[in-house]
Amino acid sequence: HGQKPLNLNNGIILSESVALKYFGSDNPVGKILSIAGGHNFTVKGVIENLPANMHFNFNILLPISLAISRGAEVFPEKWYRFAEVETYIETQPKADINSLNSKIRYLKAEYSEYKNDELILQPIRNIHLEPDIRYNYATTISHSTLLTFAIIAFLLLSIACLNYIILTVGLSAQRIKSTGIRLIFGSSKFLIIVGILLESIFLTFLAWIFSIVLIELLSSGINQLLDIDLSLLKKYSGPIFSTSILVTMFIGILNGLYPAILLSNTDPLAIFKKYTSPKVSKLKILKSLVIIQFSIGIILLIYSGTINNQLKFMISKDPGFDRENLISIGLYDESRDKLFNISQPLIDEIKSIHGIENASLSCSSPSIISTSAGLA
Repeated sequence: HGQKPLNLNNGIILSESVALKYFGSDNPVGKILSIAGGHNFTVKGVIENLPANMHFNFNILLPISLAISRGAEVFPEKWYRFAEVETYIETQPKADINSLNSKIRYLKAEYSEYKNDELILQPIRNIHLEPDIRYNYATTISHSTLLTFAIIAFLLLSIACLNYIILTVGLSAQRIKSTGIRLIFGSSKFLIIVGILLESIFLTFLAWIFSIVLIELLSSGINQLLDIDLSLLKKYSGPIFSTSILVTMFIGILNGLYPAILLSNTDPLAIFKKYTSPKVSKLKILKSLVIIQFSIGIILLIYSGTINNQLKFMISKDPGFDRENLISIGLYDESRDKLFNISQPLIDEIKSIHGIENASLSCSSPSIISTSAGLA
């Protein structure tokens, strides 16, 4: 509610959570919010909390004049100084990104003193998948990492499917009599195949429902551990949810297909024999499935061991400084110059506090590699 963020002037737009934090249940529109550095802004509007999966996420909208007053070069004639802001370009629906990149690649060099810089367009659909691009504020993950997770998921799913097929085929001897009786009384092979497939699909969907419930019960702990926000039941997870239903249906059919074909080819006379049909008792494919299953298990064990060793190395590796009993305190941008001018008296004052062994000032934390260009 309130004014749309078209021309803020000296106004400010707050998210719902920030408005609740500073103004409680009162309507904040028209009230003043003071920001460190002596800046006062009038609240012009409140927006809904943005979903966590948005690549351009924010809680407060400020006028660009504040950035300019703090030294950011975001004037129209300095458009190529894109370190301070993100620039979005709307292309034609069928535009060739490679062709556009070739046309604008050296455009910046014509206007900028940085002659070696190049401009490269990044499609928004890839913004979460290109961690190597600088000044990308979106949460990113590499294609190789996603592929690794997909391979692990596929191998685990393969083990589960092989387990079902092996158990079903292994117990098929007990179903020979019932299948043979159905064939004697006129049941068709098609109906037997359909019945076994429906049973497989039903059991697979039971497993799917159980997994959804388990994920929702454990999601809060997993999200807290990995610092993520994932849930299959959120509104933006609709495509994932519907895709999982289709995959479950496919897996159910795949799991039951071989046992269905095997049992539908049962000799009805086998129910009168002492031993089962050679087709059931001598199944070389069953041995092959067991071997494949164990091979996948060994691959996963080797991979898990490798990842475990890498994590141990990362944790035990000396970072070059003592991480114990170390505290880093961030400073507001506009206070930094003043504090650096009185750096020695400030350090002496901090060191005089009981319990502090040493103190220093730095442009950034020892654990962070950063640049002094742009605003953070």
